[in-house]
Amino acid sequence: MVAGAPSFASLADTLHELLADAVFVAHNARFDYGFVRNAFRRCGVAFEAEVLCTVKLSRALHPEHARHGLDALIARAKEPAPVDEYRVRVAIYNDDGSLRV
Repeated sequence: MVAGAPSFASLADTLHELLADAVFVAHNARFDYGFVRNAFRRCGVAFEAEVLCTVKLSRALHPEHARHGLDALIARAKEPAPVDEYRVRVAIYNDDGSLRV
């Protein structure tokens, strides 16, 4: 599935431009931000962004709940499908090769 995918290094400059001045939003953002930041670092590109962690946001908005994982958030939002049917992925290019913005 990823065997023919471009390397991060080949996308780093374009991705850096797309993420400029953006807020990095992720569930458990510390992990994802660290992963992305280190990938940029390995390419010699400095990356810093303002970070919004949806786990921390959920805890701040709903301290009455004990669980703040994606499955719990989806259940509280009354989404129709269980969380195990969702898959989160980052896509830079559409299937036809055009850049996804």
